[in-house]
Amino acid sequence: MSPLAEEALALWAKTTGWQPLHWICLWPLIAVRLGIGNVSEAVDASRQLLELSQQRLPEELEPVVMEAGAAWESGNRELAGAKLARAVELAHDLHYL
Repeated sequence: MSPLAEEALALWAKTTGWQPLHWICLWPLIAVRLGIGNVSEAVDASRQLLELSQQRLPEELEPVVMEAGAAWESGNRELAGAKLARAVELAHDLHYL
């Protein structure tokens, strides 16, 4: 699943009309990367969710994604992974994943 999400993201990056909807393939990519323990790449993908070109996340979801990035930046890999796992769970509950 991850290679397909990565391929979709690369293709959509070339098409300006799809840019606000990259989150569609970013969430599965984040979930897969977390599932295999690759927190670094999951955080990298989650940062793309916050780019100005993206459709804004729901107000209850955005802070959790931001907290994951902040935890990673402060060197707390475990907390970053836990926050992203919570974000994935919340995205699922909100039908974003």
